[in-house]
Amino acid sequence: MLAGHVTKVLLAVMFAAGLVSPVLADDAENAGRSACMKVSVENKQNAYQAVKAVREASVNAAKAARDAALSGSIEKPAKKAALKTYKESLVAARKAYYEAKKATKQTYSTARKACAVKVSKDGVNVDLLSQNNSGISGKAMLKSNDGKVEVKLNMTGVASGAVLPAHIHIGSCPTPGPVKYPLTNVVNGKSETELTATFPEIKAGLPLAINVHKSAAEAGVYVACGDLKF
Repeated sequence: MLAGHVTKVLLAVMFAAGLVSPVLADDAENAGRSACMKVSVENKQNAYQAVKAVREASVNAAKAARDAALSGSIEKPAKKAALKTYKESLVAARKAYYEAKKATKQTYSTARKACAVKVSKDGVNVDLLSQNNSGISGKAMLKSNDGKVEVKLNMTGVASGAVLPAHIHIGSCPTPGPVKYPLTNVVNGKSETELTATFPEIKAGLPLAINVHKSAAEAGVYVACGDLKF
């Protein structure tokens, strides 16, 4: 049970380290390929360091618990139990470390392969599904334009003259997190934005979701959302 808990902690740290894999938009983005590989290597190194740090913290915590249990006068059965717990903690930490290290290696391998994957000339399409019974839905289209990413939203069910804020958020639908990239407001069902980010940079930030809000005054109400996938 302890091993499973430590493993979850280690994998959570790996996820926070951003071990994800960028992709290329087209053949012209050779520089993006190099950047993608560099990001993959850096993420792997950061993840390894994070995993080691968690392992060391687990070992130190086990030692501290052992020392505290053995301090002062202690009966032999209690001493034996404390040492047993300490050994089990070390085994759990070691097992979790190697499992997390193996997962890091596999994710890095996947990331390197993904660096060679190209987004089609048609770009990436995302279905924006209706949220909160809004009756509003649509599509988002992302295309590479001289290395930058152009985002177009086409929505249906939007009232004439309505202005709907839109963003690319960190996380996934239906409850994404903070805003990663602001988009131009949806007006009369349409929005066009040119991001300064490239496809490799966007891919490196996954998971991401495109979210349309009811209004500036009711930004907490989502009317449409779609997960960005490559």
